[in-house]
Amino acid sequence: MPNPYRRLSKEDAIIADKIMEALYRWTAGQKYRATYHSYDALAQDLDVSREQLSWFFSEVLGAKFLSFRKRQRLAYAAFLMLQDGSMPASAAGQKAGIADKSDFRRQFSEVFGMSPDNWRVSSGKN
Repeated sequence: MPNPYRRLSKEDAIIADKIMEALYRWTAGQKYRATYHSYDALAQDLDVSREQLSWFFSEVLGAKFLSFRKRQRLAYAAFLMLQDGSMPASAAGQKAGIADKSDFRRQFSEVFGMSPDNWRVSSGKN
């Protein structure tokens, strides 16, 4: 298996591992459902510096935090819709942290390539 940190210095790889472990805990705790008012608050929650977090997302993951969080939220909403076939898609979006119904539908379609209702039908959970 290739080493995802192969071009990082030893010190940077240690920081990347620390942040990755913090993100695993953050994801397991479903903290992606919360609204962060600043990047500093997120960094503090993960117990890393703002600079380290910014570096990690841009250099290691090649993505922005907001894209990462959006995918976490949408995956959770999709899970909820599969778990409870009668749950309205908008309710799943709200539970996942996306309060605005139209924003949820737009984001879901952007990531999954179809509306939440069409996705549910295609998954066999309508």
